[in-house]
Amino acid sequence: MVAGPESAFVGSEWVREALGHLPERERDVVTCLEVLDLDVATTAEALGISAVAVRVARHRGLKRLRSVLAVHTTSTVGPASSPGATA
Repeated sequence: MVAGPESAFVGSEWVREALGHLPERERDVVTCLEVLDLDVATTAEALGISAVAVRVARHRGLKRLRSVLAVHTTSTVGPASSPGATA
């Protein structure tokens, strides 16, 4: 079975929603580095900040995204749906 274009839309909506939880600088940095695949120096120049600030914002942004994903995953999966759980 081949995935249709709706799966790409759902994926991009999920990413957009997750990035929406980040402060503006972290969102911009994560987008440049992870979505647009820019390097640190190019991202720093594009955003008008230092390379150190880019690395700090990336670290903080990814940490924040991990916590958002953890909350989303546990609320979506729930304890009864976990592997090894009994109903």
